[in-house]
Amino acid sequence: MAPLPACRPDEILVRVDALGLCASDAKMVRLGLEYPLFFARDFAAHPAQLGHEAALTVVQFGLLLLLTYAANKAAGGNAGAVEQD
Repeated sequence: MAPLPACRPDEILVRVDALGLCASDAKMVRLGLEYPLFFARDFAAHPAQLGHEAALTVVQFGLLLLLTYAANKAAGGNAGAVEQD
């Protein structure tokens, strides 16, 4: 396996440990191109990304985020959330 590239200062590298599909994802699969958000969508330019409920493990922090993480931890802990693009 090739080595992973280093994160940029404002990035976090994560490993996806589990991924969940919700009812909307299942509806997208069932309806295909008839799903309202898929109408006239250019899938080559904008592919659908299903599965937005994930359990992640942080593998690497970029320098800026590492400093923020360390400061937050010193202040009593960390919590995080991920928003899909």
